Amino acid sequence: MATPAQFNLPALSLRAIQAVLLHFDIPDLFYNIVKSVMYKNVWTHVSSCEKFGTNLKFLNSSGSDYGIWDFKMEKRKIGTLARREKNAHLYSSVTSVARYVVELTGIPVSNVEIEIDFFSIATIHSLKNLKIGRCNQLFIKSGILDDKGIPNRVLASLLKHNRATERIYIHAYTKKSFECPISFFQSRRLDVRYPAPWLTKELVFKLKCISIRLKENTILSVEDCFDFVKRWVKSDLKELEKFEYLDVAFEAVIKKLDVLKCLQMEEPIQIREWDEKMRGSYYRLPDETLNCEKGYDIIHKKWRLVATVLVRDRRFFFGVWHIPFPGFP
Repeated sequence: MATPAQFNLPALSLRAIQAVLLHFDIPDLFYNIVKSVMYKNVWTHVSSCEKFGTNLKFLNSSGSDYGIWDFKMEKRKIGTLARREKNAHLYSSVTSVARYVVELTGIPVSNVEIEIDFFSIATIHSLKNLKIGRCNQLFIKSGILDDKGIPNRVLASLLKHNRATERIYIHAYTKKSFECPISFFQSRRLDVRYPAPWLTKELVFKLKCISIRLKENTILSVEDCFDFVKRWVKSDLKELEKFEYLDVAFEAVIKKLDVLKCLQMEEPIQIREWDEKMRGSYYRLPDETLNCEKGYDIIHKKWRLVATVLVRDRRFFFGVWHIPFPGFP
């Protein structure tokens, strides 16, 4: 699909916009989207899974659909538009349409969501053709407990050509041999579920994320987590001042340890038990409120920020209280 010359589409009248879109043989869906851009925030959302197929959604700020461009193989009407697509060119077509919409209307891509359960091998490998560019969040999911993992080239391609600025979710098994440049991880937040042998201590320490969440971790040790805390305490780097939390869930229960002893450093630091006058008792996470009354608090000497270390059962949590007394709904 040829891309039209660039021009300020929202500056035109609605009648002119409609005429322009009809000239390019674009269905009324795009006219409705562009009309809404003039009044509300609109996002595009790319998703692909076995149950619902592959589609390009148009969402408003409340999450309601304006319409869906459906790329599922069999013809099936959803929203305003339906389209047949052969597997071989599926993700190339999704890429072309998504980039066309972004360039034509200025609507940014919010989420790219891939759920590979029950995909054929050919379909999985064709994901290398999905190259949306920049997006807000990238989701890569698989509920299949398969230690073979996603093919290395496929995962690397998805990370390279769908650069998430806010959050990367990798909720799938990955191969032990997977390697990836640190430049592929430019998101503010990283969320990895299932063992990720490639996510080493060295890589974690190089990340510039403000939050890191690892579940079923088998690579980082508890000592590595304490080293991460000490690095934050000693640092005066601007990006670490904005750091929010490190949340690591281990496969096995953490052996009893002396947290105070583990936090000892050459230069003495302030460590204390919870003081209700210093901070609240619950730390607010995206999907839970974590009780931190049993945690130990550290005060950063330069930034005067309070941070908590909580070690419980299989979990190591390190959270910085940028808002010492967060409100809860």
